[in-house]
Amino acid sequence: GKSSLINAILGELAPSPSSPGEGIALRTRKISYASQTPWILSGTLKDNILFGLPFRAQWFEQVVHACGLERDVSGFESGWDTLIGERGVTLSGGQRARLALARAVYYDADVVVLDDPLSAVDTNVGRHLYEKCINGILKDKTRILVTHQLQYIQPCDLVLLVENGTITAQGTYDVVMHAPNSKFAETLREFFARPGGVDDTVDDVAGEGGVPTDTTVPDKPPVETEPPPPQDLQKEDTARGTVPLTTYKTYFLTTPLPPLLLLLILLVLGEALSDVSSYFLAHWSSLPPASQQEVWNEWVFAALVVGTVLVSVVRALGFYFVGWRAGKVLFEGMLAAVVRCPGTFFQVTPHGRLMNRFSKDLSLIDEMLPQTLYDFTQCFFIIAGTIVISVAVIPHVLVAVPVVAAVFVGLRWYYLNTSRQVKRLESVTRSPVYSHIPSTLEGLSLVRAFSSEHTFLTHFYALQNENTRMFFMYLSCGRWLGFRLDMLGACFAATVAMVSVALGNGGMVGSGSVGLVLAYVLQLTGSLQWAVRQSAEVENLMISVERVLEYSR
Repeated sequence: GKSSLINAILGELAPSPSSPGEGIALRTRKISYASQTPWILSGTLKDNILFGLPFRAQWFEQVVHACGLERDVSGFESGWDTLIGERGVTLSGGQRARLALARAVYYDADVVVLDDPLSAVDTNVGRHLYEKCINGILKDKTRILVTHQLQYIQPCDLVLLVENGTITAQGTYDVVMHAPNSKFAETLREFFARPGGVDDTVDDVAGEGGVPTDTTVPDKPPVETEPPPPQDLQKEDTARGTVPLTTYKTYFLTTPLPPLLLLLILLVLGEALSDVSSYFLAHWSSLPPASQQEVWNEWVFAALVVGTVLVSVVRALGFYFVGWRAGKVLFEGMLAAVVRCPGTFFQVTPHGRLMNRFSKDLSLIDEMLPQTLYDFTQCFFIIAGTIVISVAVIPHVLVAVPVVAAVFVGLRWYYLNTSRQVKRLESVTRSPVYSHIPSTLEGLSLVRAFSSEHTFLTHFYALQNENTRMFFMYLSCGRWLGFRLDMLGACFAATVAMVSVALGNGGMVGSGSVGLVLAYVLQLTGSLQWAVRQSAEVENLMISVERVLEYSR
């Protein structure tokens, strides 16, 4: 009931339908809020306290002293510039609570809402926070304190006693203490009736028993002894250069070698049957009319076509089986490696990086990589078959093939040097987006309480724009390559077509063979461009395999 009351004050809970218009949200006042579960941003200690506000050195020092953070920070090598992980996992529970309290105090609000900030600290630290912070630096502010520690109730100006979701008593300490028909009021009377009264406190650290302590508050704020957090969050590595051959080897060897060899044979056999059937059709059309009517021609052509279809279906199924098995093995390897990682790995690694690999990268490996790799392999064999047929029918074409191949390889190399690195940057800039969204949603009530919606939206837009900029640059690289490949392919097709027509008119090549070459060359224009683009896309997608293998070691 206490936290629900706080959320209602913050405007996070709407009034019930039975009492419309009776909300208690304090929207007209400047409010700061320290939640029961401290919400810590991934960043420096100073950033968490400032929360987007300008740095005021004198006020900052006063807040830090009141919240008992001085000696904690003095043990950190980087001081206030120490980086802490997501949700403050590198800090103790008490340190997180005091850091969140310092943020609420530094905001210098009219109303300070504190949802049980003393429960995560021990007795001495709790007394210091109560006297130096809540009743010290905040003494001129309106303070709403939620607590179940009875020793802090007596000095309060107004006490609300909440039981079973209902306010059973309210008023000064004396009024609440003598509230009738209240079990908590009875407990309150028993507590203050004990010898020592309010001076008898208990250690409220979770999981530890009560320890009587001296009631004297030391001059310097006590601290919890904790090892310093890691000084830097682990930065996400960005590989450079070509994707190593070991990455391809690891991907394909997730499938045993015999099925891979069988698949390679089926790929060669499928293209061979397709080319032989086309060549046989050209030969059949050039036969005399009487020979064309022979039945065996039909049976041979039908057998070649059926064989081509069957082999194509089997090789496609086999290829996608290899892709499915590779994705499965890579996922299992990364999952096993991450599960076995020590706790420090999760302290220095933002969750967005793990989400990026387990979602986007694995999605690309499972869905896009097999399809793109199959397209490239199919186009490669189609191009090889086209060149073989063209050279066999018109040997003059062989002169132009090395020139065209050299230009295509040069364009591909130039394109890959840029697009590969852009793809890596696009993958890296995606991780902060994945981290920012759940982190903001987790602390949404604090963001609204501090009126920082615009700040967080601006930061999200900046992260999203950076990722979109890389993605758009990647698409632009593809358009750059596509235009040049289209122009080069058109020039090659025009050259072959003119040579074929000239040789056909001279009677050096039959009309059926000329038609076959022209059909293949026209197909070559699209196939060659698509093969180059898909080969580049395969290498870019293999970056996802590279990133998954990085977390599989």
